[in-house]
Amino acid sequence: MNVWLFRIVVFGEYVLFGLGMTYQDNIQAAIGPRVYWVLMYIIGGLMTIDISLVMLELFQSHFDYTNTLLTFLARSAYGAYLLENLL
Repeated sequence: MNVWLFRIVVFGEYVLFGLGMTYQDNIQAAIGPRVYWVLMYIIGGLMTIDISLVMLELFQSHFDYTNTLLTFLARSAYGAYLLENLL
């Protein structure tokens, strides 16, 4: 998958989650509370995994590893990607 396309997908998930939480009452009235919460859990779960992947890609491709802080951030992004799947 293209990196920019993946970033757009993550931004779309972020917007969907934000709109879903902002207009919670209207959406629940239209589709029901159970369907609403299932959709929000799915969008939220995908968003957290995808954000960690974007962090991993961002720090590995755009930052050098000469700095201790940047090395820590790149390793943390990969660690977050691995641990989020277990949670």
